[in-house]
Amino acid sequence: MDSSSLHVLKQCLLCTGDATAVYHMHAVSSRIYAKVGGAANWKALLRLVAHVQLQAYLRSHRLEKIPFSRNVVLSGSTLLQISWAESWPGVKTDIFCTEDNYLLVAIALGRADYYLTSFRRFADTDGGPDAYPAQALPFFRDLSIQAVYTWRYSITSPPRGVDVVLAKPGVTDAHTLLDTFDIQACKTSWDGIQFRWPSPALTFTKQSAMEPILTSLLTGFIDGWTLGTTSVDVCDTKKDFLRTDRWQLAALSAVAKAHKFYDPDSMSRLREEIVKSSTVKYWHFFHREMSRVVKYTRRGLVILDLPPFSSLWIGMQHVGTLSAGVNY
Repeated sequence: MDSSSLHVLKQCLLCTGDATAVYHMHAVSSRIYAKVGGAANWKALLRLVAHVQLQAYLRSHRLEKIPFSRNVVLSGSTLLQISWAESWPGVKTDIFCTEDNYLLVAIALGRADYYLTSFRRFADTDGGPDAYPAQALPFFRDLSIQAVYTWRYSITSPPRGVDVVLAKPGVTDAHTLLDTFDIQACKTSWDGIQFRWPSPALTFTKQSAMEPILTSLLTGFIDGWTLGTTSVDVCDTKKDFLRTDRWQLAALSAVAKAHKFYDPDSMSRLREEIVKSSTVKYWHFFHREMSRVVKYTRRGLVILDLPPFSSLWIGMQHVGTLSAGVNY
């Protein structure tokens, strides 16, 4: 392949706007890979193609004036859509920022005709009705987040949304908020200059691992669920469900599977809390994590190392519709 042909190939790849195509081209053809100049040139082409796709996304969502930097980072579903050259209707844009930079982001959103619709503060771990027990389950992401501000752009139908995830005081790099994401592919990010793909070989083949502790917890939960004999259909409230053998076997199996991540005291306390009838927060943890696995599976992402969970998810959906029947 002569230099002219290589130039045409690179231009064709650029025109596709598909970073996945670029990644696969260099992965399957070592000969072309070497002729184009090796890793440096391919990475530059990959970033260029992703950048073209990204700028088109930002323009269409009126977000091109957001002051992205290491303190204001674009991540989550948006970067996966850009990486795969896909569009998921109704998915909000996720922006992660430090406390000192929120005002700049808010001004840019206001000037782009976005308006603030809701505000949600995340619970601390030192008490209060919404607090999670420290060292219990891995609420890592929640621990570094202060609040989430949801903005809407009303001219479009349906309106477009932006979630601005605000770090707690003292966080000086917004990338910190991504370090403990449950699904590794969701850590893909852009900070105004640099794209970061945590595991390109997996991301560009639509595969992802989870955090090891979560893989253990969810695998144990799925395995334990199948051992229960009580049907969720007989439960009228979540409180009823939390008294069943199906819940207790699932939750205790999850903790046992993840034993290497806990010290003995934490294990003992966690087991004791799970067998109580007031553990709705633990239910919410497993429901939230399984919901995210299902959501990204439906978007074409293969979550690695999890056993089949279709029957479990049907049951969890039913429990999710029940009233609490217990104080949170």
